[in-house]
This record gives sequence, structure tokens and C-alpha cells, in this order.
Amino acid sequence: MEILFDPEGELDPDAIYLQVVAPDIVKLPEDLRADILGQYGALTMAMPAAALLSAAKLARGEPRDIEDVAWWIKEQALGLGDIRTAIGLLPDGTQRENAQENIVFVELLAPTKRKPT
Repeated sequence: MEILFDPEGELDPDAIYLQVVAPDIVKLPEDLRADILGQYGALTMAMPAAALLSAAKLARGEPRDIEDVAWWIKEQALGLGDIRTAIGLLPDGTQRENAQENIVFVELLAPTKRKPT
């Protein structure tokens, strides 16, 4: 299995990649649950739930983040309700507010019909 490191540009939807995120860009819940994608020696690759990743991206609110969340909705059948619930889990009030404001852009970008699962 090939693992990409901090890739840029368009990716295959099934690609697995490692992206280092600087601490405190977005505060995540302390009781964060993550799916283990693999164990490689001392490195454990884990991924938080798609809804929580989407909430964090909306809190940051860069144009690419909005596009990423719209992609999750379209390609992975992620629901807006799941994202709204995850936004409520963000511990920082300002970040929750930013995410709630930015979800409007996702609603405009995301298709009304999702890809079947």
C-alpha cells in the first residue's frame, strides 16, 4: 500500500495520505475517537470520523476546506446533520461559530443527491 505524504492537488478518492496538522489550528474534542488505518512500526495511522474532520475544516474555513467538505458529502454520503452534530462537539466556541457560518457554503456547493453507498 502506498501512503502519500502531505499531497497537493487532486487525489484519487481511495488514496491514503499522511498530513501533518499544526497543533491548535482547530481544537478537537479531548475524547476524540479515531479509526485506525494501519500500524507501521511505531507509527499508528488514525483518522477521526469524517463528520468531525469536516467540522474542523469548516471551523478553519479556507476555500479548499469548503470544497473538501462538499466532496465528503457527495462521494462518501456524509450528511449535513452529521456535520452539524460534529460542529457541536468542537470545544472552542469561536470555532463552532465559524463552522456553523461556513456550512452555508457547503450547502451551496454540495449536490442535493448524494452518490449511492
